[in-house]
Amino acid sequence: MEDPNEPLTPQEQAMARMPDANSPTRLVIFYDRWFVRSAIAAFLMVLAVVLFSVKLWDTAPPGFPGKLKVSGLDFIQARALRHTAVKNYNAGDLPGSMIAWRSAIANTPGDPDLYRQMLQNLAEFPKARREFLSFGVQQGLVLLELTSTNVNDVELIASYLRRFQVFDWELALLETRTDSLSPKGVRLYAEGLFFSGRMEEYAKFWSGHDSILAADDASALTHVAWEAFWGPPAFIAEARKKLAAARKDPRLGILAAKLQLRVSASIPDLPGFRSALHQLEEAHEDQLLDAIAHWKLLHEMGRTTEAIKFAKDFATAPATPEETLHMAAVFDELGMTEYCADFLAKYASEFSYVPQIWVSRAQIAIKLKRWVELREIAITMRASPSLAKQLGGYSSYLEGISELRLNNKETAGQIFKRAAEGGFPSPELAFRAATDLIQFGYPDLATALLSKNEKSFPNQLEFWFQLTLAAADNKDTELLMRAAKRAYEIDPHNLSAINNYAAALLVNRADPNEAAKLTLQLVASNPDQRDYKINHALALIMNRRFDDAEHVLLRMDQSGLKNAEMSMIHYGWFQIFSERDQIHAASREAEQIEMRFLRGAQAKYVTDTLRRFGVN
Repeated sequence: MEDPNEPLTPQEQAMARMPDANSPTRLVIFYDRWFVRSAIAAFLMVLAVVLFSVKLWDTAPPGFPGKLKVSGLDFIQARALRHTAVKNYNAGDLPGSMIAWRSAIANTPGDPDLYRQMLQNLAEFPKARREFLSFGVQQGLVLLELTSTNVNDVELIASYLRRFQVFDWELALLETRTDSLSPKGVRLYAEGLFFSGRMEEYAKFWSGHDSILAADDASALTHVAWEAFWGPPAFIAEARKKLAAARKDPRLGILAAKLQLRVSASIPDLPGFRSALHQLEEAHEDQLLDAIAHWKLLHEMGRTTEAIKFAKDFATAPATPEETLHMAAVFDELGMTEYCADFLAKYASEFSYVPQIWVSRAQIAIKLKRWVELREIAITMRASPSLAKQLGGYSSYLEGISELRLNNKETAGQIFKRAAEGGFPSPELAFRAATDLIQFGYPDLATALLSKNEKSFPNQLEFWFQLTLAAADNKDTELLMRAAKRAYEIDPHNLSAINNYAAALLVNRADPNEAAKLTLQLVASNPDQRDYKINHALALIMNRRFDDAEHVLLRMDQSGLKNAEMSMIHYGWFQIFSERDQIHAASREAEQIEMRFLRGAQAKYVTDTLRRFGVN
């Protein structure tokens, strides 16, 4: 007899959990095939919904910052949209094609092939459509990020930029990888150099890649254009004939007309320029930069009034920040400065993310002395998170100028201090600001700003001149010595560099022989320059050549000398008398010295000597 308390075996436990043999549930589960099939179908449907609607697949390539998740439905829609984009493009409907490409990319943003084909469509469409320029540039930058700046993609984007004559961007993409370019990339880079006006670089690049470039008709024609003005004189006449003939070639005529614009603008040849421009206009291949070149040519030929009329009547809006800046620069060059200010104010909102637009707008406001507007521009810069990081210091510098010109000097000083601590969009702007700060009377802030940017100007003489000046005004004798020495090393024949270095040696009472050599060199260059003679006398004194120094000082005409120069003469006599132990004479000279004109070791020498003599 079975024990009711005895534990069930595993098999018995499984049987106990199953429905009773006569249970309807059991009958449905095990004997109704349709129910089983329906259940499987329902499961698959749920799975399909999940796979197609939920973004499960990350399409971002390795190393890409962030995830680009898509669903199965996104893949299907992107494929259909791609088909629509190609169909619209083949039908000549570029706007419709771009709408489809934009949607396809939005569905699968990690697919580089979508970006590539979209850019190829833009670059190869028979008529360049400038309204899509910014969109293409944005998508091109994403493509480079997706493919880790693949050289083929770089060349594709460069081709696209070439179509719209955005040469600066094109060259910026190509010039860091000229050793790895394909023949197509070599041609793009060479032609980009030509159209950018960098003719010396073009000639050098041609000579190193002539076998590739001469084999291509377009590149060979570009070289003919170079010969037509910039090449050897013996080739000029023949090259101009070839270029004129090429304008009738169905394949090369448009390129020849574009090349002719560059040659005619350089000659200058207004009829030739206008003939080429008309050819491009007839073919709808003219670009905004061609119109700008026309205005500039008229201005250079003295026909500024005509240039201004063309500029004001021009109806095409800039499509990029670069075109905006080019137009603004020409407006200013033509004397249309107020017009330029209004133009920049209009497009600053459209290209608000571009620092250089704001920089140009601020510079025009300074030129027009619109100090209140300048302050508003500076505050607007700092209010934008994207601009504040790059322009924080620069905007404070602008605001400081505004307050200074509005006679709020104390406020200006506080703001200039923020400027020295903040960011600038380029070392060049930081240098310009520092130069102004020296003139405004803030050498300490200028020194701080210049010191932060030393690495950007290792061999630029003017930078080290300004740093020398700031250090001198700030009474930083150590920095004065370093800056003046560097300037002298850059150009040892420059009289200002020689004079500054000699003065730094005298201030620091260092290297007497070098000081004497430099000051003698200065006196020899201009014997009538009295500050040269004073410094030479001081250098002779450091070398203990007191009689020679006395001879120089006694023969010097002192009429009309400034207080600083007279103080240095008395400082020289003080040293001579002190070293000769003529205490009373030295004391008399010390009374004539204005100590504010002495620096570092010079002031210390006077103080220590008087203390040694027991003179207060």
